[in-house]
Amino acid sequence: MGRPNSPPGSRGPLDGNVTGVLASAFVAVVGLAAARALLFAVHDGYLAAGARSVGLRSFASDFWLGAAWTALPVSVGCVLARRAGALRTVAGVLLAIAAWGFLTGRWPAVEVHRVGFTTTAGRVGHALALGSVLVLAALVFAWSRIGALSRAGVLATAALLAGATPIALLASRRGGEREPLGIIVISLDTVRADRLGSYGNAQGITPALDRFATRATRFDQAFAAESFTLTSHMTLLTSLAPSVHRVAPEAALSPRVTTLAEALRASGRFTAAQVDDVPWLDARFGFARGFDVYRTVADDGAVKNEALESVLEDLGGEPFFLLVHYFDAHSDTNRLPYDSEAQDFERFAGWYRGSFDGCDARARCASRWLLELHESGVVPDDEIVRFVASQYDAGVASLDRLVGALLDDLDQRGLLDRSIVVVTADHGEELFEHGKPLHGRAYDESVRVPLLVRLPGQAAARVVDAPVGLVDVAPTLLDLAGVPIPRTMQGESFARLARGEADPGRRAHVQLDLDRTPRGVRTARWKWLDVGAGELYDLRDDPLERKNLAGAPEAEAVERELRELLARERARCSESALELGATARPAGLDGGARGKLSDLGYTGAEDD
Repeated sequence: MGRPNSPPGSRGPLDGNVTGVLASAFVAVVGLAAARALLFAVHDGYLAAGARSVGLRSFASDFWLGAAWTALPVSVGCVLARRAGALRTVAGVLLAIAAWGFLTGRWPAVEVHRVGFTTTAGRVGHALALGSVLVLAALVFAWSRIGALSRAGVLATAALLAGATPIALLASRRGGEREPLGIIVISLDTVRADRLGSYGNAQGITPALDRFATRATRFDQAFAAESFTLTSHMTLLTSLAPSVHRVAPEAALSPRVTTLAEALRASGRFTAAQVDDVPWLDARFGFARGFDVYRTVADDGAVKNEALESVLEDLGGEPFFLLVHYFDAHSDTNRLPYDSEAQDFERFAGWYRGSFDGCDARARCASRWLLELHESGVVPDDEIVRFVASQYDAGVASLDRLVGALLDDLDQRGLLDRSIVVVTADHGEELFEHGKPLHGRAYDESVRVPLLVRLPGQAAARVVDAPVGLVDVAPTLLDLAGVPIPRTMQGESFARLARGEADPGRRAHVQLDLDRTPRGVRTARWKWLDVGAGELYDLRDDPLERKNLAGAPEAEAVERELRELLARERARCSESALELGATARPAGLDGGARGKLSDLGYTGAEDD
């Protein structure tokens, strides 16, 4: 007797046997894993930047991770899809939703790869993810209706893809794994040099950075060109004074400038940057120039560390340049002026028993409260000033722990000893030492920054007293890497000092800018500021800059010499700016960015 006909829908769309279930599950797993890996690689920008070997490693590692995540749920879904009626429908809907979430980085959560809806690229990403889901759904639910030859072709393609990824992963890894290959710059936004134990602080705020300093060269007299995140970071990456690169809230970097990242990428290095999403570091200003990957990550340093793991995994044996930026020590947007982990707050600020909660009578809190005090010149009671400083210390302590985790990760990957590692800051922070909070002026609490440079294999600490600036970092790294220094760069390499060698011919001063104008010079002993009637400080006898010697007969010769030095720097900057040509193209900030900057205590952000 023949088999009775099955009623329509009594069997699922599969052919009803184990082989069919396994085949369709295999195709779905490979398809999902491949689609997600490709979307992630495109999102990272590896392929668009031409970084094929890094993109290949990224694709391969994300493919296998994705396959591991989806194997079980997809197999279960395929079994349920054999059932008739409502169960099959529910299984199909749940599989589709899960697949869409998987492809867009929502499950399992990969914040740095999560596709949003607000940008055109994000909406295209969602459309591609949805299209991939529909194609895979058609393969799974219509497997038995596809011809035998077509099924064989689909299976062969999936098998080839699954088998090729480990081969490609191995083939993309370069040899010479013990050779120096990395250049890593870690920028700690708003961190004063005097908070680090290696710079003399006895409170134990930065144990991780202090350990790092035991095998690094510490530059005791290192200065930012200007105490402003936007201009100082651009100086770090271009070796141009703010008065020369002229990047501002309304202007981006001139196309005639060669950046550090561009020079290093031209030398064959893979270049990547991961920075906070503070608008001042937006790519529109020119920061992304020369980077194969330039991505912003919102949230705290813990999230940034997690997001950075994928980049470090993808590097393999690739020579690279990596810029990492932390914003955790910056004044906060919540309630208290500075944020920190609970354990650090308790340790450094837990002594306070007063009623101050971070806000004033007009409900201006955190950075907005600090901005009001900065603009008005009002100084709170001594206890509140001390409480604010303690919160800052707690925030730096929390940041130190995060940086320590990154350094440990680099060490475990074998990258720390094979890389040039620079730890520095874009500027410091005033804590009412000169009557105001926040930053923006040229006193040492705002412009003196930590600068720790560790060379590959360095086993002991070195200390350099000669003045250097962030303007010197880019030419130094190029010098150490054996890469020609672009003629547009103004800074001088301190590579010899970093190696422990004498360099008697180096410049003995640092230029200081205010509002992108040369307004000061700083030597190892003296500081001249062309503000108001002029300010002159003898840092040897007056390290806190309390006694203004401008106009004093005993300092007349020094003042005249520093005035002339500043005049020469101004002439040099004017000549360099003229050589770079017309002002940079407009950048502009949208309303959301201006509001965020205002919340962070940047005066005038609403009008920029």
